Amino acid sequence: MSNILKHLNAVHRVRASCVRGRDRAARAGWEHQTPEALLLARGRLFNYQEHPFLATVPDRTLGHCFRNAWILSSNHPEFVYCEGFATVCGVPINHAWVTLDGVTALDPTWQGRPSSSAHPIEYFGIPLNRRFVNATLLKTEMHGLLLPSTTATMRCMMRWLARGLPAGAVCNQF
Repeated sequence: MSNILKHLNAVHRVRASCVRGRDRAARAGWEHQTPEALLLARGRLFNYQEHPFLATVPDRTLGHCFRNAWILSSNHPEFVYCEGFATVCGVPINHAWVTLDGVTALDPTWQGRPSSSAHPIEYFGIPLNRRFVNATLLKTEMHGLLLPSTTATMRCMMRWLARGLPAGAVCNQF
């Protein structure tokens, strides 16, 4: 099992064990108990690959991966926005990238920033439908759909945990 999958499973177990009392009873019928469980159920591994086009993309600011990937996928419809986790020096962090084929991670933020052989970059996430991403961004006014950081994004995440992602949220073109 990859390091990123080990991490997601461990975080899921810890978060799920923290749900107590009334919250545990309220979540009994939920489709997913934690954001990590949703990601594990709907996500997939991606292989990192350099792409010459990405080097020409302006303003690939580190720390703004959600925005960088969204802008690229919005301006170039052949790229599909993906969100999940990627590893930096073996440590998984919330991250966003794009894909052309549903298997290869093309990263506008980290393009040209090599990984070491001791710590290869790993990606695990969900390719998301452009309409779903745009509708959620309008609703929450935040980049980073699977990283609840505001009241609006937390409301969306709680709804997705309870009912699952809406029909058509996951890009099925692959």
